[in-house]
Amino acid sequence: MDMDRRELADFLRRSRERLRPREVGRPAGPRRRTPGLRREEVSPAAEAIFGCVCTVDGPDRNIVWRWFTDPSVRSAYPAEDHERVARTHVADLRAAVARRGHDAAASALVERLHGTGGEFTRLWEPHEVAVRRTSRMRVLHPEVGTVEFDAEVLVTPAEDQRLVVYAPPPGSRSVEALELLRVIGPQTAHRSHAAGATAT
Repeated sequence: MDMDRRELADFLRRSRERLRPREVGRPAGPRRRTPGLRREEVSPAAEAIFGCVCTVDGPDRNIVWRWFTDPSVRSAYPAEDHERVARTHVADLRAAVARRGHDAAASALVERLHGTGGEFTRLWEPHEVAVRRTSRMRVLHPEVGTVEFDAEVLVTPAEDQRLVVYAPPPGSRSVEALELLRVIGPQTAHRSHAAGATAT
């Protein structure tokens, strides 16, 4: 089933309204028509960390594909995290393939990935299956250094579409780093597009 866009829009709006600007390091500014964060305040922070994803189209707009084919994606993560992140992507992909009953799109993606080199095949062969719901990730930013996020995955009832919510651990240095990025502005957006693709 397709995601109900009206329900998703309502969820995102309500989520923004629950957050106050000061809770995420933003000034209250002029009077707001509705409480909470504006859309642009959610997006100038995402772009500063992950970059703009508008240049990625078609079958390449997939985070697993980009992890194994685009070196700039890996460069956004600490080297010591690469093996863990790669294993997580592959195990999550296996779960998605099984859930979809080996449909044509999923099978084509796996076939393409086998052609990228030995790493994907090495991680695919043990048949590890895992569904990612929560995780801790670290992103390397050229201006503010390492930024940590707690990631939570929200899924549709059919589990065919997902929304990933990233939040810095409360009280961590990452909160200060995001505030610094707000001051610096989007001109220093991370060029690696670390999370700039959709998952399967």
